[in-house]
Amino acid sequence: MVPTIFGVILIAVGIVLMLRGSVVAMFVVVIISSLFGGSAAFILPALGGSSVPPVNVALMFLILRIVVPGSGQGDLAGDALRENLPLAVFVVYGFVMAFVGPRLFAGIDVAPMRQSNGGLFATLALAPTSQNITTAVYMVGTLLCAVGAYVACRDSRGLRGLVDAGVGAAWAHVVFGIMSIAGKGGAIAAILTFFRNAHYAQLDEEVGGFLRISGIQPEPSSFASFGLVWFVFMFECWSLKVSPRRTGPIALALLLILIASTSSSAYVGLAGYGGVRLLLALGRGGKRKWVGAAVVGLVAVVGIALLASLNPGLLDSFARIFDAVIAKKQGSSSGLQRAFWARQGWTVFLASDGLGIGPGSFRSSSILTAILGSTGVVGTVAFSVYLWRLVRPSGADEPNSDDERARIGTAAKWAAVTFLFVASLVAAAADPTALFAIFAGAALASRAASASPMRANRRVQPRGAAQFEVAGANASERRQR
Repeated sequence: MVPTIFGVILIAVGIVLMLRGSVVAMFVVVIISSLFGGSAAFILPALGGSSVPPVNVALMFLILRIVVPGSGQGDLAGDALRENLPLAVFVVYGFVMAFVGPRLFAGIDVAPMRQSNGGLFATLALAPTSQNITTAVYMVGTLLCAVGAYVACRDSRGLRGLVDAGVGAAWAHVVFGIMSIAGKGGAIAAILTFFRNAHYAQLDEEVGGFLRISGIQPEPSSFASFGLVWFVFMFECWSLKVSPRRTGPIALALLLILIASTSSSAYVGLAGYGGVRLLLALGRGGKRKWVGAAVVGLVAVVGIALLASLNPGLLDSFARIFDAVIAKKQGSSSGLQRAFWARQGWTVFLASDGLGIGPGSFRSSSILTAILGSTGVVGTVAFSVYLWRLVRPSGADEPNSDDERARIGTAAKWAAVTFLFVASLVAAAADPTALFAIFAGAALASRAASASPMRANRRVQPRGAAQFEVAGANASERRQR
């Protein structure tokens, strides 16, 4: 295991926060670490040069901070495990099958996670690989992240930390995105390369003569997915009046960078989210901010049309991008290859008699078919139950709730669902990732805290603080007498 500069920094920060920090502070570090999707904290030569992302190192310290003796988080940790039990079943079964599946069903032809220089539809006989190990470990990290996020966000400061740290991470994401298109070559490119040190395929692509935006993510689709999820969270916070002066501007900045990203994931995600939210708003009689957002969208369309009429060359450029990214995507070699990868999930599901062949055993292009083929009936049902637990209607989800925790939880729920929607179009493996877990854990925690606020408040207080309050109350009574 070879540490990088990011791993050294995270270890130093983690040790300091273990000694003098709080669970909420460690949760903030996890949120910031999720920004560095193209970075590696550690390199594992024994596993073919696999990379350990910074967020996984931050997660380790978050969980240690929760379980360390004297932390006072024992009850909340138990609640977190119960609320995330379906996810735990999904992860544990997937972890076991990652080691058993490739041996049990050895010989099945699959497209491996790590692509060689073969053709579009190249396959290899199924066998255990390092990708089974790394994907299984990533899935455990996702579960730990959901548990840690739940514990941190049962404290209202954790939910505020999600908003505050999210605003900072989102602005950094936008800045890195601008740098990636403004600094082709030179010092800026060197800075971005410094952050993109993971042993992934770090892609810089062009479409229609335009450089696609990657930022410090490994590829444009990752940049778009990360930005889309934070856009949804920030826009929901703005619409629900959660720090609107900060969440509104960053939501607009994220929207603009997503439009400029030339990523089909961004465009389809924006269209799907916007369509669903507008229909829901109109079905409820129309909310002022949603109607306003629709008007802004209409003005933007009119503005683009006017700009195109004044500069026809710009319209041609947009047409080339749309043609390459959307219209001809499915018929392109990339589109055909992704369709083949997506179908693999159903194929190996049948070939394994519904057991699944293990996470990391094959490459997909949709998390839905990846879960189906990797974890079979057990994993698919468990994850579906978890998703229903996350999205089921609740009185605490009402937009007009006076409880800010409930409003932040509603925004987090929409962000988690949006991530899964995009992952259903592009994800290569069955791991929902830590980004999904951050928002899912926060959404479940806010719902539980809103349902039992007094119980939650008592639990987040250290023992000493609770005793001090009782002693103070008794002293006050004596003075009044």
